[in-house]
Amino acid sequence: MADARQRARPYTQSTVFGRILIALRAGDMGRDALCDRFGDCNTQINRLVAEGLLEIRPWSSPQILRLTATGRAACPNRRDPVEPSHCRNPRRIVTA
Repeated sequence: MADARQRARPYTQSTVFGRILIALRAGDMGRDALCDRFGDCNTQINRLVAEGLLEIRPWSSPQILRLTATGRAACPNRRDPVEPSHCRNPRRIVTA
């Protein structure tokens, strides 16, 4: 049960995990290019590979990463607005 909850973790554009998924949505990218863009992100890449969201192209040197179908489904939309807390519970405003 805890394993299923861990897989259902939402990735947002404000995390390194989400930004890696967004970058790979455009196409395959090398591990070095991702680390140049996002800093030392090898731990995050390895975790996304272990969760089945990314795959490493076989026989590629340097390593080329691509999204799996599961990774594409978990990929956050970069254009989703972050909803401010005051908009979550709208109150009716009455003007005279």
